[in-house]
Amino acid sequence: DASWGSFSGIIAASFLAEFGAEVIKIEPPGGDPMRQVTPYGVNIKGVGIPFLVEGRNKKYMTLDLRNSEEDRRDFARLAEKAAVVIETFAPGEMDSWGIGYRQLSQKNPGLVYIAITPYGQYTDKAKELAHQPDTDITCQAGSGLPAQVGDLANAPEPFNWPLKAGMWAGWYISGLSAALGGTVALVHRQQTKEGQMVDVAAMDAYSNMVGFPATIGY
Repeated sequence: DASWGSFSGIIAASFLAEFGAEVIKIEPPGGDPMRQVTPYGVNIKGVGIPFLVEGRNKKYMTLDLRNSEEDRRDFARLAEKAAVVIETFAPGEMDSWGIGYRQLSQKNPGLVYIAITPYGQYTDKAKELAHQPDTDITCQAGSGLPAQVGDLANAPEPFNWPLKAGMWAGWYISGLSAALGGTVALVHRQQTKEGQMVDVAAMDAYSNMVGFPATIGY
């Protein structure tokens, strides 16, 4: 789990861990920024309760993938033995560091590489907004989830829609999509010994599960 600054990757890895995977969570020096997410200032020894909950069932390792060539080599060696890599960096960023799917799959052709970004890796929108942060509220908005929350016709402000649904519901849905996609890729690998890249666009995650949001406002 090399996700950074996004609960979607953390959640996807935790789903896999609950079904028996041994998960190593890679964090930068100082820890994943998600450690600091905490409602109402509640934390345990400086770590927010959301991270304690969503980061369950994992081992933790510190590697500075952004700045250290040595740590990137260590990560590549780990990936040679891994069944799955999950990452949430900007499109092409891992590849530019020499540890993207293109490079890692050369040493580990059975690798299932899951990348979660707002608009995926390869579309025109992905290129245009490559460095847009992956936040829960934008994930929800892009997928159409807020349009199903609230009552535009009958509820007064601020209770009419669109409204944000719950706490990181968008991240949960994109994380679930990533875990499901990764599981299907693992089944394919079991049959063919071939790995693949699973490209998850957080903006599409909810709308891929239900048809209704796509009909709103278009």
